[in-house]
Amino acid sequence: MRDAGGASKHMDSARVGQDVLDRITERPSPAAPNRGAVFVPAPKRSSELRVVREQLAGERADIVEQRTLRVAASGVRGWEHGVDKKMKMYEQDEELVEEWQCQDPALTNVTDLIMRMLQPLDGRALDVGCGTGRVAVRLAEQGFSVDALDVEEKVLDIARGVAERCKLDISFTLCDFAHERDRYASDSYDVVVCMEVLEHVENWQPLVEGMRRVLKPGGTLVITVPHDPALFTVIDEYAGHYRRFRAEDILAELDGFETDYFSTGFPFVRLITWGYTRMLKLTGRQHSPQTLWQRGAAYRSIGSKIIYRLDKVDNLLNRLNLGMTLVVRAKKPDIQEEQ
Repeated sequence: MRDAGGASKHMDSARVGQDVLDRITERPSPAAPNRGAVFVPAPKRSSELRVVREQLAGERADIVEQRTLRVAASGVRGWEHGVDKKMKMYEQDEELVEEWQCQDPALTNVTDLIMRMLQPLDGRALDVGCGTGRVAVRLAEQGFSVDALDVEEKVLDIARGVAERCKLDISFTLCDFAHERDRYASDSYDVVVCMEVLEHVENWQPLVEGMRRVLKPGGTLVITVPHDPALFTVIDEYAGHYRRFRAEDILAELDGFETDYFSTGFPFVRLITWGYTRMLKLTGRQHSPQTLWQRGAAYRSIGSKIIYRLDKVDNLLNRLNLGMTLVVRAKKPDIQEEQ
């Protein structure tokens, strides 16, 4: 249970960041005047975003300091200057991992949203932290030439099998993107997607910087992360999350880009998640997705399909930004725009 002082500190920081963002985004985008989009022109008032970044950096410093000795002592090599947390679900057999990654209702819904955001784009695409290839396959099916990378060989093997069954030509690479960033040339991709990755990385900002670099001028970057630190539960712990994000966390790293964001998963999925975690706490049971996704389980055959449909209903309220998953789209300025 968080102490009152810590909670107050987080709330004050969030209010300060939101006040700045409200001033930056006081004018709605002409392209979508009534949709509640938050659109940050580039590069005006980037100094204010840097203020937000400095405030957030100070808040992170306490957490990083507490973890530094543990990380150094572990001897584990992960993303550059940090350690990536492995999902416990990846310890299960490959059939179960593939079923979960490809059929999970929340992940599938967010993938659907990403593809709608990208249309009618085509060209070269990079999937950073591709997992079992869910997004990479969808991108290739739409016509993109896709490069995909991950730090887990096991999920890359699954992804290669999925692509082969779908008869798709996708380049999958075992790569620590932050540490091996020079492997990918600057200004080389029309689209970069990073779905549900940053929460697993202690020092995640170098990943965003690398994605900014490899994106072509005029290209589109899409990042999705768990939303709202107040919603952190045992499910996040099991998934290997260091954190959940606020919109300003991501926007502060994208100054100079035109940005738009929303969150999905409210009210139904958020209510279901609250009820599930409350039940675990009251009964003393452990969160066990491998049980939910095993063959013959009611959730695998019926429950996941019902939740997927509820996700679609929740999408109607995405602009309220009360959902479980934050989706950020950013456009890199064209060279002509910069001039």
